[in-house]
Amino acid sequence: MSQEQIDEVKKYLKIKDFYELLGVPKDANQEQIKKAYKKLALKFHPDKNKAEGSKEVFKKIAQAYDCLTNPDKRAVYDRYGDEEPEQHYHHYRQQFHEDISAENLFEKLFGNRNPFFQFDQASFRATGPGGAQVFYTSFGGNPMNGGMPTIFEIFNQMGQQQQRRNVQGFRQSQRNSHRDSHVSEESSEDFAHQQQQGQQQNEQNKQSQQQNKNKLFSLLQLLPLFLLFFSIFFNNLASQSPLYSMEYSKSYDLKRETKLLHINYYVAQAFVDKMRAEPTWLKEIERQIESETVQKLKEQCFQYEQTRKQLTVQLQAARSDNDKTYYNNKLNSLKNTSCSQLDKFRKDYHIDLEAVFS
Repeated sequence: MSQEQIDEVKKYLKIKDFYELLGVPKDANQEQIKKAYKKLALKFHPDKNKAEGSKEVFKKIAQAYDCLTNPDKRAVYDRYGDEEPEQHYHHYRQQFHEDISAENLFEKLFGNRNPFFQFDQASFRATGPGGAQVFYTSFGGNPMNGGMPTIFEIFNQMGQQQQRRNVQGFRQSQRNSHRDSHVSEESSEDFAHQQQQGQQQNEQNKQSQQQNKNKLFSLLQLLPLFLLFFSIFFNNLASQSPLYSMEYSKSYDLKRETKLLHINYYVAQAFVDKMRAEPTWLKEIERQIESETVQKLKEQCFQYEQTRKQLTVQLQAARSDNDKTYYNNKLNSLKNTSCSQLDKFRKDYHIDLEAVFS
């Protein structure tokens, strides 16, 4: 816990307005709000920030995100102005009868994974909040590299284990010799027992050495298979390259056009050679290009509609002329190119895009 964290927690505890809390403008879209929330959530998460009050700040930014990402709730919040934002959020809570769990929201946006997962190198385990442990390897492989040990790590680990056994055996032998020099006839039974223990220890050491040799032999037998696998994998990875590009470049300098929607794309000479060898393959590729293009346009059109709806709600909730002018200008500046392009496809080529590219 640093002084900087303490000062930041105090600062954010004093902020009441949700827009100011997340550091976004009043016309911020969903993506901007989500990005701002993630940045602050990582900074003030109780597992990372141990300053007093960080948990309250963490909950406040979750409430702000929950309110501002819902158009209806956001309109209710905006309608009451910005003099007493927390009081207005109370109105929002009363109307919708909802509460937000800061931890559930954090897990939802970060994919049910904790970014503060920590690794304990001393004991070869990964440790996260709540004491969760994940065992990686019995040979001391580096968990940061996926838990798979290298052949050098295996030899090194086995050598260290054997060295510890030798030192223990030497110390035991010294203790036995020291006791032998002071043993009397009355303690002959104890001496025999100690000798038996030493023999058992030596036998255990031999068995352990044999087990290590067997493990090493098994790994050496599998080594050629590992090398072959990685060789094939990296060769395939190096040989893979995109079949086409939607933009011109030196590598993709041959312009083509899909047959159904007349979408331009660019290919290399290898594409043309394969197309001649496999004529049916071209139809599959062009359908893929058209499908990806239509899907992308649909997503952009949906985002446009959502933004337009949000700005319309804010315009209706605006009280001052300045705010009304501001939101009206934002609405007029929106570009509807994606939706227009989809309409053009439907009109020019008489195609039901939803049926063809569902």
